[in-house]
Amino acid sequence: MGFDPPHLTPDAGDEKVNETEITPEETSRGNLDAPTLKWEDTLSAVRKTRLNQPKTVALCGFAVSSRHMAPYDKRNLEIWGCNEAYNADYMKNKEGQFRVDRWFQMHLEEDWSRKNNPNDPKHPEWLGLKHNFPIVMQENFPSVPNAEAFPLTECDEMFFSNVWTIDLKDGKRKKWLDVYKHGYYTSSFAWMIAYAIWQQKWNRIEIWGFNMGTQSEYMYQKPGAEFWIGQAMARDIDIVIVDNSPILKGLMYGYEIANVLLPTQMRERIEVIQKEMKGLKDKALMQHGARLLAQYMRNKPEFLAKLPELERQLEIQHQAELASTATVNFYIGAEDITKIYLNHTIGRHDDSEGGWIDRLTMEVNKATFRIEAEEYKAHLDSVSGAKMELQRNLTLYTADPEAIASWKLRLHDIRNREIYWTGKLSLILGKLSQIEQFIFTTENRNANMTDERDYAHVVIPDLYSKEYEVLELGEVKDGEKTATTNEPTVNVGAGSNFGESGQPA
Repeated sequence: MGFDPPHLTPDAGDEKVNETEITPEETSRGNLDAPTLKWEDTLSAVRKTRLNQPKTVALCGFAVSSRHMAPYDKRNLEIWGCNEAYNADYMKNKEGQFRVDRWFQMHLEEDWSRKNNPNDPKHPEWLGLKHNFPIVMQENFPSVPNAEAFPLTECDEMFFSNVWTIDLKDGKRKKWLDVYKHGYYTSSFAWMIAYAIWQQKWNRIEIWGFNMGTQSEYMYQKPGAEFWIGQAMARDIDIVIVDNSPILKGLMYGYEIANVLLPTQMRERIEVIQKEMKGLKDKALMQHGARLLAQYMRNKPEFLAKLPELERQLEIQHQAELASTATVNFYIGAEDITKIYLNHTIGRHDDSEGGWIDRLTMEVNKATFRIEAEEYKAHLDSVSGAKMELQRNLTLYTADPEAIASWKLRLHDIRNREIYWTGKLSLILGKLSQIEQFIFTTENRNANMTDERDYAHVVIPDLYSKEYEVLELGEVKDGEKTATTNEPTVNVGAGSNFGESGQPA
C-alpha cells in the first residue's frame, strides 16, 4: 500500500516546467528518453526531479500474510524483490505487470544455478536474461548480465568497524571483522535492508512479506532482521511494518513474562485444554463401538462369506481407535500435569494466587517423563511387532483352521494391548509436551521469538502413518517430521481408553 512522500511546493517565480512528467522509474527502464532541456529550464527541471525522486523503498518477501499488499501500483517508490518471487502473481500491479526496481539473489552459485530448483527449475535461465533492473548477488557472475556485486566490504566497514570482541585465551580486545571476517547477515531480508541503509538515500523503508514468525520461514532469522531494522532506525530512517507481522513484537520482560509458572497461567491452560477436548471423548466412544461391532460381526457364522472384508474393516476400526486413544490421552495428560502443578502451588505456598512452580521442578518432571515415555514406547513397539507377525501368519497359513483360530484369539488380545500401551504412551507425551510448553514460557524465549503456531495449543503425536505400522518417534514420513517427545505433531482424533486406569476391553 505504501505512503506518498510529502510534496514540496516550488518557490514562486520559478520557470514553468515541461508539462510531461518523467518519473525516475520510466527513465531508468528506458521507456522514455530523458527530455532535452533548454538552459533556462534547468533550475526548474532540477527542482522537479528532486520532488519526484523516490525516497521510499519497499522490501518484498514471501510471507503470505502481507506479500500481496505491497505497493506495486505506487510509482513514487521502489520495489525490491528476491530469489524466485518473480514467478508469483502477487508481484504484479493492477494491470498484471511484473513490478520491481531491484532484485536480490544472494545464495551461492551452486544453489541458484542448479537445474532441480523446486521453486523454479528455470531460475538460472531467468537470471541469464537481460533485465531493466540490477540483480544484487555475491559477485558479478558472467552468466548474469544484470549482476551487481553486493558491497560486502563497504557494508562491513560501515556497520561493524566499531565492534570488538574479547579473546578469552589472552584477554586481548580484537576487532570483530578481524576475528569473524564479516558482519551479521542471516537472511535475504538482512542483505536487502543492509544494502538500502548503505545507499544512504532512503527516508523510509517499508517491509512486506517478511514475518520470520513461523518455522517454515526460518524463525531463527528474526533477531538478525530486527538488528538491521534497528540500524535503520538509528539513522533516522522511518520503518513501516504491517500490523500482522511479529517483527519488533514481544512480551515485556519483567512485566508480561516471569521465570516461574503462575497459578493464573495454569488456570488459563486448563480452560483451553478442556475447551479443545470437548467432544473428543464422545467421538472416541463411537469409534470404540464401531470396532466392537466389526469384531462381533466377524465372529458370527452368518457373515462367514464376508470374513476377509470384515477382517480388513476390523483392522481399520482398530487403527481409528488407536488414533482416538492417542488423542484423548494426550489431552488428559496435559490437563493432569497442569492440575497437579496448580494444586502443588496452592498447597506449597498456601496462596491460590501468589504461588508458583519453579523451573527446577519442571526440569525434574521432564526428565522422569522422558524415561517413562521410552519404556512405554518399547512396550508398544514389541506389541505392534507381534501383531504384524500374527497378521502375516494369518495371510500365509490359510489351510490350517486350528492355527488360524488360535492366532485370531491372540490377535484380539494383542490389539487390546496395543490400545492400552498407546494410551499410556500418549498420556506421558501429553504431560511431557505440556511441561515443555511451560518451560518455553518461563525461559522468556517468547520475548523475542514469536511463532504463531508453536505451542499455541496442545499438540498431538502422530504415531501411526500406515494401516499396520507404528512409526518410530522422530522418523521422517512423507517429507514431514513425525512426533518426537519434544516436538509432537498434530493428529486429529479422539480416544476410547481414557487415562491409564486399566487394560481396555
